[in-house]
Amino acid sequence: RQENLQAKEAICAELTSVLENTTSSAQQIVDKIKSANLAWHQIGQIPRAQEQQIEKNFQQLLETMQQQVNLLQNQAQQQKSQSVLAKIDICLQLESLLAMPSIEAPKVMALKQAWSVTTLPKSLVSQTLQERFDSACEAVDQLQNNSAKDALLPVPEDDSTRDDILLHLEILLGID
Repeated sequence: RQENLQAKEAICAELTSVLENTTSSAQQIVDKIKSANLAWHQIGQIPRAQEQQIEKNFQQLLETMQQQVNLLQNQAQQQKSQSVLAKIDICLQLESLLAMPSIEAPKVMALKQAWSVTTLPKSLVSQTLQERFDSACEAVDQLQNNSAKDALLPVPEDDSTRDDILLHLEILLGID
């Protein structure tokens, strides 16, 4: 029974170590929760005097780890939302250049650079934004070459505003 207690204490120490490691990803923590649970339940009985306390410690560690997973997932969702908003703003700024009497090349280059450093996981939203950005870039390039403004893909017929676009993207992303 004493060996079983030591095994459970080792699991608790390992979970504590994972929690102290600030570079652990949400998936790594979830994997550790699963493996710890499996190992925990395979260990036999321990001395009764320590049973309640070690079980309590284990459950608290699991709860803390789950809270950490939730926090990391929320941070990832916020980052994704911020990236979507940034890309929408870049598209709108680029499209607004089309209404200008002349287009400043440095401004276009800055917007293209901002686009390239703003990351977004592959999704329907990112594909739609990429198409809109590419269309705006093509239209700006054609205007800079004294070509027709018609190169831009048509803005949605309802003349979507930034808020309409954001609302649609929030629905797609499942953001409340």
